[in-house]
Amino acid sequence: AQAAVEGMLAASSGSKAFYVPPRRDVRPQRGSRRLQPARASSSSSTSSNIYKPRVPFVDLYEVLALEPSATDGEVKTAYRILQKAVHPDLAGEYASAAAALVNEAASVLTSPTDRARFDRDRSEWLASGRGS
Repeated sequence: AQAAVEGMLAASSGSKAFYVPPRRDVRPQRGSRRLQPARASSSSSTSSNIYKPRVPFVDLYEVLALEPSATDGEVKTAYRILQKAVHPDLAGEYASAAAALVNEAASVLTSPTDRARFDRDRSEWLASGRGS
Protein backbone atom coordinates (compact mmCIF):
# COMPACT_ATOMS: atom_id res chain seq x y z
CA ALA A 1 0.00 0.00 0.00
CA GLN A 2 2.83 2.35 0.81
CA ALA A 3 4.42 1.68 -2.58
CA ALA A 4 1.12 2.60 -4.27
CA VAL A 5 0.94 5.89 -2.34
CA GLU A 6 4.57 6.70 -3.21
CA GLY A 7 3.84 5.92 -6.86
CA MET A 8 0.83 8.26 -6.88
CA LEU A 9 2.87 11.03 -5.24
CA ALA A 10 5.69 10.59 -7.75
CA ALA A 11 3.25 10.66 -10.65
CA SER A 12 1.47 13.75 -9.34
CA SER A 13 4.63 15.72 -8.55
CA GLY A 14 5.23 16.46 -12.23
CA SER A 15 1.58 17.13 -12.94
CA LYS A 16 0.47 20.66 -13.73
CA ALA A 17 -2.89 20.02 -12.09
CA PHE A 18 -1.42 21.18 -8.78
CA TYR A 19 0.31 24.28 -10.15
CA VAL A 20 -0.76 27.46 -8.41
CA PRO A 21 0.34 30.66 -10.15
CA PRO A 22 1.90 33.34 -7.95
CA ARG A 23 -0.38 36.08 -6.70
CA ARG A 24 0.20 39.41 -8.39
CA ASP A 25 -1.39 41.54 -5.67
CA VAL A 26 1.37 40.80 -3.14
CA ARG A 27 5.08 41.40 -3.26
CA PRO A 28 7.90 40.56 -0.87
CA GLN A 29 8.79 43.25 1.60
CA ARG A 30 12.34 44.53 1.17
CA GLY A 31 14.72 42.57 3.36
CA SER A 32 12.07 40.07 4.37
CA ARG A 33 10.55 36.90 3.02
CA ARG A 34 7.06 37.85 4.23
CA LEU A 35 4.60 38.93 1.59
CA GLN A 36 2.94 42.31 2.01
CA PRO A 37 -0.11 43.58 0.12
CA ALA A 38 0.89 45.68 -2.87
CA ARG A 39 0.33 49.38 -2.31
CA ALA A 40 -1.74 51.47 -4.64
CA SER A 41 0.27 53.62 -6.97
CA SER A 42 0.83 57.24 -6.02
CA SER A 43 -1.06 58.37 -9.13
CA SER A 44 -4.38 57.10 -7.77
CA SER A 45 -7.05 59.69 -7.04
CA THR A 46 -7.43 61.23 -3.63
CA SER A 47 -10.67 61.28 -1.68
CA SER A 48 -11.39 64.87 -2.73
CA ASN A 49 -11.59 63.94 -6.42
CA ILE A 50 -14.29 61.28 -6.27
CA TYR A 51 -16.93 62.95 -8.42
CA LYS A 52 -16.76 62.34 -12.15
CA PRO A 53 -19.77 63.24 -14.34
CA ARG A 54 -21.73 60.20 -15.50
CA VAL A 55 -23.24 59.67 -18.92
CA PRO A 56 -26.19 59.36 -18.72
CA PHE A 57 -26.50 61.73 -15.77
CA VAL A 58 -27.47 60.12 -12.46
CA ASP A 59 -29.06 62.38 -9.86
CA LEU A 60 -27.33 61.33 -6.66
CA TYR A 61 -29.96 63.10 -4.56
CA GLU A 62 -32.59 60.79 -6.05
CA VAL A 63 -30.39 57.75 -5.39
CA LEU A 64 -30.40 58.59 -1.67
CA ALA A 65 -33.98 59.98 -1.78
CA LEU A 66 -32.85 63.38 -0.48
CA GLU A 67 -33.53 67.01 -1.19
CA PRO A 68 -30.60 69.11 -2.49
CA SER A 69 -30.70 71.08 0.77
CA ALA A 70 -29.94 67.94 2.84
CA THR A 71 -27.29 68.26 5.52
CA ASP A 72 -24.24 66.07 5.86
CA GLY A 73 -25.92 64.16 8.69
CA GLU A 74 -29.01 63.49 6.59
CA VAL A 75 -26.82 62.16 3.78
CA LYS A 76 -25.04 59.78 6.16
CA THR A 77 -28.34 58.60 7.67
CA ALA A 78 -29.86 57.93 4.24
CA TYR A 79 -26.67 56.13 3.18
CA ARG A 80 -26.75 53.80 6.20
CA ILE A 81 -30.42 52.95 5.68
CA LEU A 82 -30.01 52.25 1.96
CA GLN A 83 -26.77 50.35 2.39
CA LYS A 84 -28.56 47.89 4.68
CA ALA A 85 -31.17 47.33 1.97
CA VAL A 86 -28.79 46.90 -0.99
CA HIS A 87 -25.71 45.33 0.60
CA PRO A 88 -24.68 42.31 -1.53
CA ASP A 89 -24.32 40.06 1.53
CA LEU A 90 -27.94 40.74 2.47
CA ALA A 91 -29.69 41.45 -0.84
CA GLY A 92 -27.81 39.02 -3.06
CA GLU A 93 -25.04 39.27 -5.60
CA TYR A 94 -27.05 41.35 -8.07
CA ALA A 95 -27.35 44.18 -5.57
CA SER A 96 -23.65 45.01 -5.87
CA ALA A 97 -24.27 47.59 -8.62
CA ALA A 98 -26.88 49.33 -6.46
CA ALA A 99 -24.53 49.22 -3.47
CA ALA A 100 -21.75 50.79 -5.55
CA LEU A 101 -24.08 53.58 -6.67
CA VAL A 102 -25.18 54.24 -3.07
CA ASN A 103 -21.51 54.33 -1.99
CA GLU A 104 -20.66 56.80 -4.75
CA ALA A 105 -23.63 59.02 -3.91
CA ALA A 106 -22.69 59.17 -0.24
CA SER A 107 -19.02 59.85 -0.91
CA VAL A 108 -19.76 62.64 -3.41
CA LEU A 109 -22.46 64.31 -1.31
CA THR A 110 -20.40 64.28 1.91
CA SER A 111 -17.37 65.93 0.29
CA PRO A 112 -17.88 69.72 0.03
CA THR A 113 -15.82 70.14 -3.16
CA ASP A 114 -17.33 67.14 -4.94
CA ARG A 115 -20.83 68.17 -3.87
CA ALA A 116 -20.31 71.68 -5.25
CA ARG A 117 -19.16 70.30 -8.61
CA PHE A 118 -22.06 67.83 -8.68
CA ASP A 119 -24.56 70.60 -7.84
CA ARG A 120 -23.17 72.72 -10.71
CA ASP A 121 -23.47 69.82 -13.18
CA ARG A 122 -26.95 68.96 -11.86
CA SER A 123 -28.19 72.53 -12.30
CA GLU A 124 -26.87 72.57 -15.89
CA TRP A 125 -28.57 69.23 -16.57
CA LEU A 126 -31.88 70.43 -15.12
CA ALA A 127 -31.63 73.75 -17.02
CA SER A 128 -31.17 71.89 -20.30
CA GLY A 129 -34.62 70.35 -19.80
CA ARG A 130 -33.42 66.75 -19.58
CA GLY A 131 -34.28 66.25 -15.94
CA SER A 132 -37.71 66.17 -14.43
